[in-house]
Amino acid sequence: MPEQTHRDTFIERHKDELQAVLELMAALSTQVGQLNASIVQHRKDQQSDLEAAMIRAFPDGDPEGHRRHHEAVIRAAEARAEFWTKMRFELFKWGMFGFLGWSVYKLWLAFLQGPQQ
Repeated sequence: MPEQTHRDTFIERHKDELQAVLELMAALSTQVGQLNASIVQHRKDQQSDLEAAMIRAFPDGDPEGHRRHHEAVIRAAEARAEFWTKMRFELFKWGMFGFLGWSVYKLWLAFLQGPQQ
């Protein structure tokens, strides 16, 4: 009979413990596989829920139309802001011309009347 190596001796002594460890590893592997399958299914469900919510979120399921609507609203708001900015500038400009014209007119009348005693 050949002489047993240290490894063989170790295996013989700890055969039951090694078998228990192998069984635990097999059970753990099975549980990890089940967990992975559960996570994959959860992700699929989440994706389906998200897609359904996105379809419901847009009129007629049209996200492109929804985006165009927002862009149109933004352009309208920008145009309105630009209009009022120009309006304030024009009112100030013409108001200043009016004030200067009135001032020149009053100064001309005062000049024509000459010094008052």
